[in-house]
Amino acid sequence: MRRPDAPVEPAPAVVGVDAGGTSTRCAVVGLDGRVHDRGRGAGGNLRSSSDSAAALHRALEGALAGVERRRVLAGHLAFAGAAGQDAAA
Repeated sequence: MRRPDAPVEPAPAVVGVDAGGTSTRCAVVGLDGRVHDRGRGAGGNLRSSSDSAAALHRALEGALAGVERRRVLAGHLAFAGAAGQDAAA
């Protein structure tokens, strides 16, 4: 039983990122499936976007703006252009 004066731990969440050629989208989702917030940035294709790191940063900052960072347990990032002719099969 939790003491009444004990701090309440924030509910865990995960981050998902889809960095495509035209935009980078990010969502923070609780383990219950509820979307807490979203963020968006410019295209994040590793081969054709001018600054995929900045696009990722903007999308993450937007999605995490109202979320305690310590809540995030894991994340999945998907980048267009990550596999190409020089990628190992």
